[in-house]
Amino acid sequence: MTVITLSATDFPIKSVKIFSSDVAEITRVFPLDFTQSPNESQAIEISNLPLLHSGTGIRASVTIGSDDLLVTDYYHCSSDYKSNLFGHPVSSDVLRDLQAEFTRLEDERQLRQQSFAFLSTYMNSLAKGEALAGAVEPAQLVTFFDEFVEIGKSRSEVIAVLDQQVKDVRKEIDKEIQRLSLESRSLATKATVTLAPVSGSTATVAELEIKYRVSATWKPIYEIHVTTIDSVPSSSVVLTYRCQISQSTGENWDNVELAVTTAKHHVPSVGLPEPKKMEIRQQKGFLSQPDSYRQPAVNTQPTPVWNTPGYASPFVHILSSAQQASPSVFGGTQTASHQPDPSQGSIGTAQRSAVGSLFGSKGQPITTTPSIFASTLAQSTTDQSQMFGALQGQPTATPPSPSLFESRLNALAAQMSGSSHIPTQSQVSSSSASAQSSSSQHQRERAVLAELDKAITHTATAKVYIPSREAGGTHHVLLATIPLKASFTRVAVPSVDTRVFWTCEITNTSNYVLTPGTIHTYLDGKHISHSNITSANQPQTIQCSLGVDPAVTTQFNRTVGSLPDFSVLNGKAITTHTITTTIKNTHRNPIRNVIVRTSLPLPADPRITVTLQEPEGLADIDSGTVRVGDGCYAGWSTTGNRAGKNDGLFEWVCSSVEPGSRVLKAVWYVTAPLGLSFTEQ
Repeated sequence: MTVITLSATDFPIKSVKIFSSDVAEITRVFPLDFTQSPNESQAIEISNLPLLHSGTGIRASVTIGSDDLLVTDYYHCSSDYKSNLFGHPVSSDVLRDLQAEFTRLEDERQLRQQSFAFLSTYMNSLAKGEALAGAVEPAQLVTFFDEFVEIGKSRSEVIAVLDQQVKDVRKEIDKEIQRLSLESRSLATKATVTLAPVSGSTATVAELEIKYRVSATWKPIYEIHVTTIDSVPSSSVVLTYRCQISQSTGENWDNVELAVTTAKHHVPSVGLPEPKKMEIRQQKGFLSQPDSYRQPAVNTQPTPVWNTPGYASPFVHILSSAQQASPSVFGGTQTASHQPDPSQGSIGTAQRSAVGSLFGSKGQPITTTPSIFASTLAQSTTDQSQMFGALQGQPTATPPSPSLFESRLNALAAQMSGSSHIPTQSQVSSSSASAQSSSSQHQRERAVLAELDKAITHTATAKVYIPSREAGGTHHVLLATIPLKASFTRVAVPSVDTRVFWTCEITNTSNYVLTPGTIHTYLDGKHISHSNITSANQPQTIQCSLGVDPAVTTQFNRTVGSLPDFSVLNGKAITTHTITTTIKNTHRNPIRNVIVRTSLPLPADPRITVTLQEPEGLADIDSGTVRVGDGCYAGWSTTGNRAGKNDGLFEWVCSSVEPGSRVLKAVWYVTAPLGLSFTEQ
C-alpha cells in the first residue's frame, strides 16, 4: 500500500455551510494522481485539519474517478500537543519576510552607530591636537566642529527611526508567532482515507472530497437604505442582508462558497407513522347531568361596552327597571325580559339573551325545536347569556327542570341499549392511554418533519473570505443586496407625543425568506432607527421608523362634561369625554397617508361602562372603517401590543391633509354609580 501525506493548509476550502446550532460543515477537495501506482491501494494521510466539533467525525467520498476507486476506510484522530517556534516547525511566508526585514534593520542600525562612533573618535583626536600636527588653522577647526554637530544630529535622528522600526517589526514577528502557535494547536486533527482500485479498472486521476464539522456561529443582520427626493422618501429601497459570523478554527476560509441555514446539524431519525387507533365509545356527559349545568359559572371580568353582544343602549341598566320595550336615548330599543319556557328547551332561552348588537339594536326572542342534544349547547350558551346579563343588569335565563333533562336522556339510553355496546369507564381509560402514547410519538415525528420543511438556507451571491479570529471576533459578511418597494405613512399619537413620525412598510417580494434578526434603517446614509424581524412566516412585512417630519405637528385637547338631562338618573352619573386632535401641515402641498391613533379607556370595574359616540358608527363595526369627512376614515387599529376593538384602540386614516389645519374629534360617555370615585391610569 502506498502512503500519500498531504497538508490540508495546502489545499483550499471549497464551501462552508453554517447551521443554527453553532456548527459549520466544511467541504474540502484534494486532487490525487495515481499514475505512478495505478493498481495499488492508497492511504491518504491529511494533516493540519482543525479540531472537529464534539461528537462529529469526517466523511470521505471520491467525486472524480468514483468508477475506478472505492473508499474502503476513513478515520481521524486529534492531538493535544503544544507547539512552539523551536519545537514543532511553525513558520509562514509572512514570518520569514518579517524576520528578513528585522535583520536588515538591525544591520543598518549597527552600521549607523559604528560610523558615528568612528567620526566621534576622529573629532576627539582633533580636539587633542593629535591629528594634522598643527597644520589646521583654528578657523578650519571651528568649521570641522560645526559640521560634526550637524552630522551627529542627522545620525541620531536616523538611528532613532531605525530603533522604532525594529521595535515595530519585532511586535509583528511576535504576533505572527503567536498566530502560528494558535493555528498549530487548532490544526491538530489528522485524517486517513484508504482508497482501493476497482477490479479491472485503472485509476490515474481522482478527486477526494472530505467533509467535517467545526464550531462556528452565525446570525442575520439587515440594513434598509432609504433616500429622499424633495424631502420625501423614495419608494425604491435597498435591503442589505448580512450575517454576523464568528469562527476561530485556526484556518482562514478563503474564497469559499458560503451558505447559512436555520436547520440544525443533527436531525433525529423519523420512523414510519402508523394509522391512529380508532374506537367508538360513549360520549362523555350523556348518562349524568353535568354539575356545571346545574351551577353555571358567572364571568365577573369587566367587559368594554363597545364589545358587549347584549348591549343595546348606554342607559339600559338605568331603564331596565321598566321591564318593557322603550326607546333608547340614542335610537335603539330595549326588549322586555321574558321568563324561559321549559317546553322551549334551554337553547332557545340562551339564544334570546345573546341576541343584540351595539348601540341601538333590537333583541328578538328566538324559538328553537326541542332536541335531545340541546343540553350540550345549552351549557355554553347559558353561561354566555348569564355573563352578559349579570354584567349589564339583565335577568338571566333559567335552565329547564332536571326532571325533563334526565327523562329525555334516559329515553335515549334505553333506545341505544338494544343496538350498541357502551364501553365501561375502565375500558375507555385504557384505550385512551394507549391512543395518547401513540399520538405523542406521532406528534414528535410530525414536529421533526415540520422542522425539516421550514428550514431556510441562503447562499452568498459571491465567494467570501472569513479569516480565523481569536477572542470571539465577528465578521459582517454580505450575503445579498435586495431591491424592494416601500410605502410610507405619517403616524401620530398626539395624546403621548405631538410630533408626527415617518413610518416605512416594506413587503418582501424577493426570493429570500428573511429569518428573525435586527434591521438597521438608514435615511440618506444616516442611521435613524432599528427594529426586528420576529417571524419567517409568509408573507413578510417589514415595518420601521424613519424619524420625525418637522413640517407636520399635532395639538391635543381633552374636555370632560355632563349630559344635561341624564347627568344623575336612577343612582347613575354620566359624564361625557371629548378629545380633539388638530393636524397642522406647514408643507406647501397636501400630504398623503396620515394616521392619528388614540384609545378609549377600559373599565376595570364592572359597575362602570364606556359608550363610544364619535366617530359615528365606529362602535357598530368590528373591522373596516367608517367615513368621518372628506378623505378621512376611522377604524379599529390592528397594530401594536394593544390592538383592535377589544383593547379600545382606534385611529383616523386621512388620505390627504391640505396645508393648514384639520380637526379630528372623538366623544364617549362614562356611566358609573353616583358617588363612585374613579380615575384613568
